[in-house]
Amino acid sequence: MEFDEAVAELEVLVGQLTHDRDERALRALELVDVIHRSALELIAAGEVGHRIAQAVLAMYDLVPLDEAVVVEEALDEIRAAISAHGCDLQLLEASSGAVRVRLSGARSADAAWASQVKTAVARALEDRYSAFARLTFESAAASATLVPIAMNGSPQASHRGAPAGGIPLREEGRPAGLEPQQASVGGDDRRDAPTKRVGP
Repeated sequence: MEFDEAVAELEVLVGQLTHDRDERALRALELVDVIHRSALELIAAGEVGHRIAQAVLAMYDLVPLDEAVVVEEALDEIRAAISAHGCDLQLLEASSGAVRVRLSGARSADAAWASQVKTAVARALEDRYSAFARLTFESAAASATLVPIAMNGSPQASHRGAPAGGIPLREEGRPAGLEPQQASVGGDDRRDAPTKRVGP
């Protein structure tokens, strides 16, 4: 189909959808416009290497999909949850399945919370990045923590009490593990309980 013919047919279809008040179809067209407009503006500005421009070009097999683009999209899922805590994730490296990220912001020095973010990041990468093999996680709480991937492909949670494979999402979309942890007493954590004083 020629370009002009496609544009003319699209205009007719949009007119029919508008007349029929098909809100879902019109919303879909609006989203397609937002995605493509963002990419075209970057390309016109000479920023072809920007991840948004690369992602849209890859949709049409015009460029190979860069690993960093895939990883950034996975990290965006976590960024949405941690931004409310004044934190952000920076991608430092993504190559051959190895990913290195840095957590920064208000709560990056909170070791327990940073550990939960790390597990959520590993889960997101496992779901979205097929080549994912290992994660190096940096924060103010720990300079670098390596999350290996088990033989079954699931990240091994490295902090006590976190489920292997990452933290599931709540219904509202926030990673469940991104909540403050309560210190546990008993079981293997008896060393955290207050020491009972004996004698005067």
